[in-house]
Amino acid sequence: MSLKIAIVLSWFGKNVKGGAEQQAWQFASRLAARGVEVTAITTCSKDYFADWSTNHYEKGEYTEDNVKILRFPVRQRNRDLFEKYVVKLQSIGQYSNQYSPIKRIEEMVYLTENISSFELLEYLSDNVDKYDAFIFIPYLFPVAVKGVPRIKEKAILQPCLHDECYAYLNPVKDMFYDAKILLFNSQGEFELAKMLYGEEISQKSMVIGEGVEIDLKKMEEYLNPPVIDGEYILYLGRRETGKNTHLLIESFDEYVERTGGKLKLVLAGPADLPVKPKSDQIIDKGLVSEEEKINLLKYCKALVNPSVNESFSRVIFEAWFSKKPIIVHKECLATYKALEAAGFAGWYAEDKESFTELFTDVENAGTDILSEMAEKGLDYAKNLADWDIVVDKYIKTVENLKLELSQKEPIPHYETLLNKNIKIVLTYFTIHPWDAVGIDNIIICDLLREQGFDASLYAENFTDELKKYMITKEQLLEIMKDENNIIIYQQANNWKEGEELIENCKAKLFMKYHNVTPKEFFEPYSSKSAYACLLGKEQTERLVKSGKFYHYLACSPYNAKELEKFGANSEDISVSPPFNRIHNFDRINVNPDLFGNFLNDKINLLFVGRLAPNKGHKYFIEIMKSYVKLFDRNIVFHIVGGLDPSVNAYYEELQALIHKYGLQDVISFKMHINPVDLNTYYKACDIFVLMSEHEGFCVPILEAQYHKIPIIALDRCAVKYTLGENQIIFHELDYDMIAGAINVIYNNKKIYQYLIDEGYKNFLKYEKEVIFGDLLKFLQIEKDRAQKVEKKKIAWVSPMPPQKSGISNYSYVIIKELKKYYDIELFYDIEPEDEVRNEFWCFPLDKLRNLHKKYHQIIYHIGNSVEFHKNLYKVAWDVPGITVLHDYNIHGFITEAFLKEDGGRLFKETIIEGYGAKGEYVWNIMQIGQEYDPAQFPMAHGIVNKSKKTIVHSEWLKTQFENKNVFVIPHFAKLNHIPKENDVKKFRESYNIKPTDFVISCLGFINFNKLPDVQAQAIKKLVKEGYQIKFIFAGESGWEVKSLENEIKDSEYKDNFIFTGYLNDSDYHKVIFASDLIINLRFPSMGESSGTLLHSLAAGKPVIVSDYNQYKEFPDDVCPKIPLKNPIEHLYKEIKNFIDNRELLKTYSEKAKEYSETLSIEKICEEYKKVIE
Repeated sequence: MSLKIAIVLSWFGKNVKGGAEQQAWQFASRLAARGVEVTAITTCSKDYFADWSTNHYEKGEYTEDNVKILRFPVRQRNRDLFEKYVVKLQSIGQYSNQYSPIKRIEEMVYLTENISSFELLEYLSDNVDKYDAFIFIPYLFPVAVKGVPRIKEKAILQPCLHDECYAYLNPVKDMFYDAKILLFNSQGEFELAKMLYGEEISQKSMVIGEGVEIDLKKMEEYLNPPVIDGEYILYLGRRETGKNTHLLIESFDEYVERTGGKLKLVLAGPADLPVKPKSDQIIDKGLVSEEEKINLLKYCKALVNPSVNESFSRVIFEAWFSKKPIIVHKECLATYKALEAAGFAGWYAEDKESFTELFTDVENAGTDILSEMAEKGLDYAKNLADWDIVVDKYIKTVENLKLELSQKEPIPHYETLLNKNIKIVLTYFTIHPWDAVGIDNIIICDLLREQGFDASLYAENFTDELKKYMITKEQLLEIMKDENNIIIYQQANNWKEGEELIENCKAKLFMKYHNVTPKEFFEPYSSKSAYACLLGKEQTERLVKSGKFYHYLACSPYNAKELEKFGANSEDISVSPPFNRIHNFDRINVNPDLFGNFLNDKINLLFVGRLAPNKGHKYFIEIMKSYVKLFDRNIVFHIVGGLDPSVNAYYEELQALIHKYGLQDVISFKMHINPVDLNTYYKACDIFVLMSEHEGFCVPILEAQYHKIPIIALDRCAVKYTLGENQIIFHELDYDMIAGAINVIYNNKKIYQYLIDEGYKNFLKYEKEVIFGDLLKFLQIEKDRAQKVEKKKIAWVSPMPPQKSGISNYSYVIIKELKKYYDIELFYDIEPEDEVRNEFWCFPLDKLRNLHKKYHQIIYHIGNSVEFHKNLYKVAWDVPGITVLHDYNIHGFITEAFLKEDGGRLFKETIIEGYGAKGEYVWNIMQIGQEYDPAQFPMAHGIVNKSKKTIVHSEWLKTQFENKNVFVIPHFAKLNHIPKENDVKKFRESYNIKPTDFVISCLGFINFNKLPDVQAQAIKKLVKEGYQIKFIFAGESGWEVKSLENEIKDSEYKDNFIFTGYLNDSDYHKVIFASDLIINLRFPSMGESSGTLLHSLAAGKPVIVSDYNQYKEFPDDVCPKIPLKNPIEHLYKEIKNFIDNRELLKTYSEKAKEYSETLSIEKICEEYKKVIE
């Protein structure tokens, strides 16, 4: 496979000094020698030690040893400003892997005034397709930090990571998450990365190692006399405090002074010594030749590397190849882990005192100790630092990446029923590429074209660059004649011609409503603007009432409610957020000239938006007044956005208020903004404040969340929807409280970081790939309606996600398959989540009483939860249909829901309908306070007799009813998702489950009828016999099981049992796949279906069940049965049989998988169709 690899770094060349730079040269030249087309993308700077603002080389293309080099000029930088914040970073001392040690603006200064090349970054963005992969090395310079986000899917980061201040910066953390693949030089470096950035990086990480060039034969045969007399310890490498060279010199001086030892210390490498040695036994050789380096290695007693900032340390492997022991710092994970893995082929120390003492040990070490260490080191180095093996790994990594990307569609494909022969036109009176509505139009048009649609734009006014999208008015009118075509009419203002254009439109009309600002905001300042708003609102209402639109696309739920007020039916409205180009900020630079506005040790607040009366600027002023009163003046509010001259009076009013309060020094307006300056404000400011009184969506919220700024907002109109969950939002104006929130958020790093993380998660919901799929569903709604004439209409009444109910999940899966055959409309008591509402027409439950006659069938799902089923049961009783009975014994539910309501009417009707005279007798004795046996009255018979048909999930349950209209449809066997093998492995490790453990699980809520005590006793018996078992109670324990849980945790068997507590869906599936065997006992059982049993079978896991009721129906070669008599002994024997006979386990696994396929969702829905028809 031919490969093209780009290697991206700040300095590159055969003779460039530096660990990462030399490593890059070594693997680049070797890859080129293997026939890989290698291009080094670097700057024109000479090397690390040169002035980073000076272009030593001319811009252009070079070649060195078959490696093509592209050099780009560096920009002039403010070195003093850069070094100021480097010193601040280095002086902090302790860091947290959760928070950056410095402010956002200071991070930006570090990256901007570092070595930087804007042209290099632009080249990366423009040439992603030219290479199969980009290897960025090392991590701490802007070419990597800013380059990786531009590449992402092809970005391989080889960080050469050290535990140093720069690794804790937020942009560095983001780079690690953005990179597609992470390559580490050593296990220690990988461990450090996981400590800093979390276990989630493991899935895309590998330890690739690093080759070391030492000619062993040449070293063996080297006979030149030593250049240093006597015994000495050798230091090779850059001499600086970052490498702990000062510690080495000071501790060696102490050794000489304290002991009078004769050992020498020889230092060779670039740069001046960071401290002046006191002893003449410390020899500074400076930069040495390769021949002299070999001489020094050949005759040294040991090599020392005291650095804690290493990702690999080539010099320790060179020492091992030279059969020399090493000395390393214990706090350096990379070198210490290597020393440990090499069987301690050397020594370690951790501070000045221990290094001082260690030099005496080295001086006294005899030949036998040194030889033993030398052999260990050589063996380890041969296995880990062989360049041929390392280069093989590079090639394999890039080949796999290339293959993966080749199999991935270059443009995501979206399933749609829309006919691609139709024409789709988006219309608006003015379309520009920089305003929100214009961007929405352009992106939708681009995405539709990518999917093969004939899409275009129409506008009265547009910029020249948009001509490729535009059609003429005549073309638009022609397209409107065809009823199969689609017109998306964007409504955000009054457009007289637009209303006239659609007057005779026969194509399907969709309105996308962005909202129009109410006139009341503008009336005090501009009658012209107020009148324009009035016309926009009136036109919107007029268009809605015209009945011309097939469907409405509201940018937010708030806009949807406004359309309803204008007369649109709620079922004719879908929420479709506007598309955005926020990722374009990735390619925009920052303006260093603006840094002075923010480097002030103050809180920098930001608002971005028009200077308009609805945006809440007066509230900003009041908040700043409160802040100054309560705290101090160490704060600046940057208000960024243009001013419409027609509302200049509004701006004058704001300035007057600022002067009245004396806040001129803490409030700043920036009215003329370009993209570079806007990007700078977003990256530099600390908190985004939004107090707008009217927003139809508010894209700046997403811009702030993308830039990872916490937001404080006022809950008005669409703001809460756009802002998302877990953000700071005030329902009412309280200036002191808001000022206090600013102070707390800024000063509490934990809260600050939490708001950033949650905000970014919200931003991801509005990625174009996410919302475009929904838009296509909405556009095909009318096609669906045309087909619905041929489909029977079904009313589906059930709990739905997000309700935490097995029935809601079951029901949603079923209807997604059944909708292929029926026109399904949902009725809810608790409103479903947006995903459900976007896929189905959804109506409140009480509307069914008036609409029921229009449906071929009504299907109710009945369980035993009062919260989910009380109101549903009432309608099912009054308007009978097909009942899907999920629980047999619903006595408790009926009693709690209806006994004390309306004089117990529905309880009475249910028990009499179900049990006739016996039921009436029970009702009568209840009235005089007498008791009865509830076990004799499961209460399901009433709703079964009342229903037209009933669906149950087992033959056993069917036999409990005399009614002939009861049908058995088993529960489907389908997994919600299949966890990755590595996730399952990590789950096992998190609970200390060894590969040799036999894992058994009991799934779901653990209550007494799952016989947990029986299971525990059987397991204890097996453990006593020496079986290595881990038993997982995978779910929350009921109150009646807590005593058993506590007893086990205090016993000798505590390490054999795991109580996980409640598990989310992801971890629940990990337990299934981590298990060898599942136990699903039930006694007593009243016919309820077991989703956990069917999930386990679908995963191909053997399941042991009770020989009781509905569980008898499962084939014996799929589910072994445990009789109710003497269950402990029987369970013990079944488990023992499986552990001792792994072939039997395999056979049952295969049978479980086969059986689950007979319960596929498709086959279950075929059974539903038979009952419905």
